[in-house]
Amino acid sequence: MVEHSSCDRGKDRAKGFIPGGISAAEAVDPGASALAEGLGISQSAARKRLEWQEHAHRALAALPESLNPAGTWFDAASGMLTVAVTSEIDAATARASGAEAVVVARDASALAALRDRVRAMVTPEVAFTTLRIDQRANEVTVNRTRMNTATRRFIEVVSTIDGVRGEQFGREPRQQSGEVRPGNPWWPQGEWNCSVGFPATDSSGGKHFLTTGHCTNDANQPTYGQSGNQNRIGTWNVGGTRTVKGGEGDMGVVAVTESGWTVSPSVNTSAERSPVIELPAIDLRRLLAEAEYDLAGFLALVADWATQNLPRHAAPVAAALARALDLPTPIEPSARNPEAPAGTP
Repeated sequence: MVEHSSCDRGKDRAKGFIPGGISAAEAVDPGASALAEGLGISQSAARKRLEWQEHAHRALAALPESLNPAGTWFDAASGMLTVAVTSEIDAATARASGAEAVVVARDASALAALRDRVRAMVTPEVAFTTLRIDQRANEVTVNRTRMNTATRRFIEVVSTIDGVRGEQFGREPRQQSGEVRPGNPWWPQGEWNCSVGFPATDSSGGKHFLTTGHCTNDANQPTYGQSGNQNRIGTWNVGGTRTVKGGEGDMGVVAVTESGWTVSPSVNTSAERSPVIELPAIDLRRLLAEAEYDLAGFLALVADWATQNLPRHAAPVAAALARALDLPTPIEPSARNPEAPAGTP
């Protein structure tokens, strides 16, 4: 049997072949395999889809900065980047960059102004899940859940506005099985929904979850699991001391006080109508490498903090966090911090 050296294998790949006589184009690409499985398509179709997406990325990067499109999206049917613009001149510019172009009535600023106009008409009693710009339709859409009196009046009014469309969800979104889970939405009273960060239980058994501080500015405010002030979960920023915003961070605590609610560390990955995100393998590898780099930096910061504030426990804290993150244990704090007192316990 003839064995290939690493140099031989490199030459084979440069020629478009890998050991075994299989062409590089036919080799199994993990990214294409994952996409093929997720979309129920063949390997060749998945590779073609990824090639189209790479072309779309290049076309997007080639668009001149002076072009301010009303929207851009990848058209899976044509395999092209589609750009929405408001003039034939801009359409010609987009096509010259390698994209498809459609001429629409509203530019990005007009769509944003239309969305803000509708948002200003919302009252706490109106039940809806999202208010968004639909770039493909060049409209603003309101996804409503249930039809109460306030919602009916709201829909009647906004439906008379040119460029606004109402949609009905099949069912109302609810927290799953009475669980507060990371990624789930929650509603401050009379405001837009925020997201659950991490659950927590205090020493007395009280249930809480961490969220963003800009969602919990006011003290002792009710928290809901549905829009329209429905399905109460508990109270945010109890006592006015459980939120941080500004230079110190952006964090807030919500107390889960209503019966029937539990907290779970299981991330909610089953939201209805979630968008499908297609990512080329090369971008996925880059993102994973960046995430690992950031986690390593976080681990180093924690180890330094523990050296200053928990000198007796710094080493085991750093080691435990390293195991949890599946990263190498950082350098001993005393070795990394030469100013640490000798013989620090």
